[in-house]
Order: sequence, then structure tokens, then C-alpha cells
Amino acid sequence: MQDAFKVADEVIARTIRGITETITQPSLINIDYADIRTVMGGTGLSMIAVGESQTNNKVQDVVNDTLNNMLLDVNIEGAKGCLVHITGGSDLTLGEANTVGELITDNIDANANVIWGARVDPTFDNKIEVIAIFTGVSSPFIKGSTKFQGQKNSSNSSGFGRYNDDFGLAEL
Repeated sequence: MQDAFKVADEVIARTIRGITETITQPSLINIDYADIRTVMGGTGLSMIAVGESQTNNKVQDVVNDTLNNMLLDVNIEGAKGCLVHITGGSDLTLGEANTVGELITDNIDANANVIWGARVDPTFDNKIEVIAIFTGVSSPFIKGSTKFQGQKNSSNSSGFGRYNDDFGLAEL
């Protein structure tokens, strides 16, 4: 059980670090806070996937690692949105980043809102890391509140985040 929590903590830390760096550091393709709001706002259940590769076939391998490195059994087919953050070394090309983005989003809804960013980190020698947040996904193992989805709580003046004050806990 402790190992499961360590893995979850590592994924969350990598995701927060990756998104924070994407927003605050100069990138090939920038993502800002408004992009995160756009993809995640009012779309229901979301999940995070993280992958990395340092192989000769790193583009395909990082996609496979990301899509097979999900913490939960969640179906991303038909996802309504996806935020993809790609970090690579100075050898990362725009074509490689584009291919990663296309392959990651191959199986989601054709009309999904997809925003991706790419950043070069000189410490990533021949390495690519991908953090993907899929929104509007489904799982028979997770029950979330859809009662208030898309209906913002008037007490939440930011217009982002909470759609009900109990975070879906009343549904449990």
C-alpha cells in the first residue's frame, strides 16, 4: 500500500512540476493558465498519465509508456479534452513533439479540446517526458458527481474549479 502511495505522489509531483514549468518557463510551444482552465473546466472526470523514454525509438516509446502508465483503470476513448506537456532535450524537434501530441490524442473524441505544449530542458539528454491530462473520461470504478457539471456555483467567483460545494462526496 505504501508503494502505491509513493507512485501516486511521484506522478502528482511530476505533473505539478511539469505544468508549473510549462506555464512559467519559456517553451517551444507555451501553455498558460488559461489553456489549463479551457481544457479542464466543466468536463467531468479527469485523469493524469505520465511517461518517459530514452530509447532510440523514444517518440513511440514515450507514447506507449504514457498511455500504459495510468494509475487508474480509466477509458480515455471519447475523452472531451486533453492537455499534453512534452519535455525533451535540445535534440527534441518540433516534428517529434507534434507526433507525440498526435499519437497521445489518437483515441480521444474527434471534437475534443486538445492543447499541447513543448519545452526544451538541456538536462534531458536524448530523453522525452510526457504528462497528459485527459478530461471527460469514464471508468466503471470511479463515481463522480455529474449533478452539477457545467453549472457553476454562484459562490465560486473565479468561475473555475468547484461545481458544487461537496466535491461530489454527497454522491458517495
